[in-house]
Amino acid sequence: MATIATSYTPFIATFFTKPTEETKLLDFIQTKLPIYVAQRSPKIKPVAGSQHLYELKVHIGADFYRLAYRYESNQIQALYLTKTLRKVHFDREVLRFLRSSS
Repeated sequence: MATIATSYTPFIATFFTKPTEETKLLDFIQTKLPIYVAQRSPKIKPVAGSQHLYELKVHIGADFYRLAYRYESNQIQALYLTKTLRKVHFDREVLRFLRSSS
């Protein structure tokens, strides 16, 4: 099995105000997310309207979030995190975010 490299955007790194929540999220991105990707977990779903962009629900602290990430050539880049849990709304929200940030 090939090694999967991970990275994240400044938006992800500064999403939480509590250091413990930030640490849990970054730990998830660096340790658990590559395992889910390698095992092709059913938790992972494609983001509608974008190639190589995927999402999954993440439990951090007492709340659930949706995390969007790009996966290509054994590289994962976490791009966006939100409390919007409905997939249809999340897909629109993340695509809008990516268009505005590019």
